[in-house]
Amino acid sequence: MASTLAGSGMVWILLVVGAILVQALALRDRRLALSLVILNTVALHWGLGLSWPALASLAAGLAWIFLGLALTRGLASRRPGAAALIVFLPLFSLWFLARRVPIHPTGGGALLFAGASYALVKAWTFIKDVQDGKARTWDSRIAVAYFLHFPTFQIGPMHLYGEFETALRSPRRLGPGDLVDLTYRLLKGLVKVVFLAPLLKPYSLLAFSSLAEVPPASLPLACIVFSLLLYLDFSGLSDISCALSGLMGIAAPENFRSPFLAADPAEFWRRWHMSLTRVLTSYIFVPLSRILTGRMPAVLTAALATSVAFLLCGVWHGAEPRYLLWGLWHAAGVFAAGRMGPTRSRSPLRKALCVLGTFLFVSAGWIFFAIPLAPPGGGGKP
Repeated sequence: MASTLAGSGMVWILLVVGAILVQALALRDRRLALSLVILNTVALHWGLGLSWPALASLAAGLAWIFLGLALTRGLASRRPGAAALIVFLPLFSLWFLARRVPIHPTGGGALLFAGASYALVKAWTFIKDVQDGKARTWDSRIAVAYFLHFPTFQIGPMHLYGEFETALRSPRRLGPGDLVDLTYRLLKGLVKVVFLAPLLKPYSLLAFSSLAEVPPASLPLACIVFSLLLYLDFSGLSDISCALSGLMGIAAPENFRSPFLAADPAEFWRRWHMSLTRVLTSYIFVPLSRILTGRMPAVLTAALATSVAFLLCGVWHGAEPRYLLWGLWHAAGVFAAGRMGPTRSRSPLRKALCVLGTFLFVSAGWIFFAIPLAPPGGGGKP
C-alpha cells in the first residue's frame, strides 16, 4: 500500500497537478471542483489501480446518494434520522453482502475495492450532515471531489464534508518550511511502514494462521508485538496520506495522538484512529443515546449505545464473528472506563499502572482481530 501510494510516478505527477490547481484556483471558480473530480478519477485508476468496474460502482453509489437526498428532502425536514437511513441502508446492504459473499475469486470485485469501507463511512457522515441540515449549501462537484480525494482514499484519515470544503476554500499556502515539514512526515511514514513494521511481523500474531497454532507461552508477547506492529504500519500510512494531502494544499485530519499513553480504553479510542472514533461517537453513539434516553436506565443506555457503536466498528473491519468479538471486547472496556471515572485525579504511579493496563487490554483484544479463531478449512471450533 505504501509503495502504491508514495512510490507511483503517476501519483506524484497528479499530486503536483492537484497542488497547482488548489493553489491557483479559488473555490468560487467552479472549475476547481470539476478539475479535482477529473484529477482524482485519473489518480484512482492509473495511480492507485482502481478498476473501471470499481469506479463505476462508486459513481453509481454517488448518483444514488444525490438522488436519495433529493427524494427524501421532505422527510428530512420532519425525521432527518429516518431520511438518512433510507438513503444509506441500500449502500450498506450491498457492501455488507459483498463482504459476506465475495463476487470475485480474490474477494475484491466492483464492490470491494481498496477504500470501499472508507467511502462507506464518508457516505454515512455526508448523508447525515445533509439530512440534519449541517451541510445545507453542499455542492455536488465538491462532494464528488470529497469522496474521490486520492491521497486519503484507500486508508484515510477520513475528512468530514465540511472539513474538506473548508480546506478547499482556504487551502494551505505552501512555503519552504511547509515543504520541509511535509516531506519529513512523508519519509517518517515510509520508514515506519517499509522498514520498522516488517521487522516485527515474524514475532507478532501475524506469524500464525489460527489461534490453535499459537503456543500459550508465546501468546502474550505476540499480542504486544502486534500492537506495536499495527501502530507503526497504520500510523505510518496515515503519515503518508496526511503528507500527500498536505502537499496538495488540503489539510487532512490527524488519526493518531500517542494512543499507547492512554490511561483507559475510552481515552485510547480518542487517540487511536481518531477520524473513525469521532464518527462512532458523533454519528452513532450520541444519536442512539438520545433516542434511548428516558426509555431505559442511564446505565443501560450507555451500555447499549456503546455496544452498538463498537459492533458496527467490528463489522466495518470485517464481516466475521471474530471482528464482532473484538468490537464487544472494546465496548466492554470503554463502558467499564466510563463507570470508573476520570484518571486525571489519580496519582502518577496509579496513572502509570492504568496506562500499562490499557496497553495490555488493547493488546489482548488483537487476538480476535488478527487471526482466525479456527484453522483454515474449518477444522476447529467456531
